[in-house]
Amino acid sequence: MDREEELFYLIALSQIKGIGPAACRKLVQHFGNARNVFDNPDEVMTNFNFAYDVVSDIKNRTHFARASQELDFIAKNNVSFLLFFEDDFPYRLNACSDAPPFLFYKGKNVFNPKYSIAVVGTRRATEYGLWATENIIDGLKNYPVQIISGLAFGIDICAHNQSIKNQMSTLGVVAHGLNRIYPWQHAETAEKMQQNGAVVTEFLSGTEPERENFPKRNRIISGMADGVLVVESSEKGGSLITAELAWSYNREVMAVPGSIFSDTSKGCNKLISRNKAMLVTSAEDIVEYMNFKPLETHENTSAQLQIFGELTEEEQTVVNAFPVNSEIFIDEIGEKTGFSPSKTAAILLNLELNGIVKSLPGKRYRLI
Repeated sequence: MDREEELFYLIALSQIKGIGPAACRKLVQHFGNARNVFDNPDEVMTNFNFAYDVVSDIKNRTHFARASQELDFIAKNNVSFLLFFEDDFPYRLNACSDAPPFLFYKGKNVFNPKYSIAVVGTRRATEYGLWATENIIDGLKNYPVQIISGLAFGIDICAHNQSIKNQMSTLGVVAHGLNRIYPWQHAETAEKMQQNGAVVTEFLSGTEPERENFPKRNRIISGMADGVLVVESSEKGGSLITAELAWSYNREVMAVPGSIFSDTSKGCNKLISRNKAMLVTSAEDIVEYMNFKPLETHENTSAQLQIFGELTEEEQTVVNAFPVNSEIFIDEIGEKTGFSPSKTAAILLNLELNGIVKSLPGKRYRLI
């Protein structure tokens, strides 16, 4: 089955009420592909605890017309897509249990960078918040860091624009279909970011930027990042949702402190005071905390692999799971090797004691 056909069935499956991202992925993994789900509705009924209406929609192929409409849209509008089982699907996001089964994007396929930081904050940014955002991103320009945000007013658009200014890759994750850019004032920035990055969504064309879509968007922002930096946020700001999601995904959370009298800093100060975020005042804080290395200090991982001598077969399997010049989450190692969490942790501990791997914040590891 080709990619377009698989996307067709994935879209039709994802549109069934009662089948969320996790269930969609589980069904595909069980049946081998999305088409087989529709070809075996009785087995779906037998093996999965879905309501009758869900199985009825599978039998009746209710959403095939909508899936066909979407394939027409992406073909006519230069929209690309990624499927969750493909190698270039964002591996950080794929490690999250509620990751979407597919992504649509316009721009470059740059979803597995060396490092990635989500920069989020209030739409009503102050001069202080904008200055802090610009200053921190300027300090990261000599590192292979991708900046991820949500194309919203305030901190988001500042982060995107400063990344573009520094010729850094930046991703804009939106809460609507790619038939539009919301807010419309940021269409020019969205166009520019496609030179070194992309505009990304899980939503079908025609989907409006409704309120309930933004938390879904936020989970993708946090899931695609190594860490989340909150620059300015009120006590109940949407950026705190992104921070909480990052916590749940074992990502690092960082925050820029602000005045105790400023409403736009209360959320950040609260995260810091409750030890839910590391205090950040400069790019150097992020570099040190996340153990980022400049481009020129990267070592050739392939050469490293050749010098590892007496490894057991299981240790070699774990080492081979590491991507070239990049960190990896422990749960992704388990997925790639098929080892249980406890076995994976034991092997990694032994490799660390032998000086082959290094543990990093957020349950990440890298080859030394």
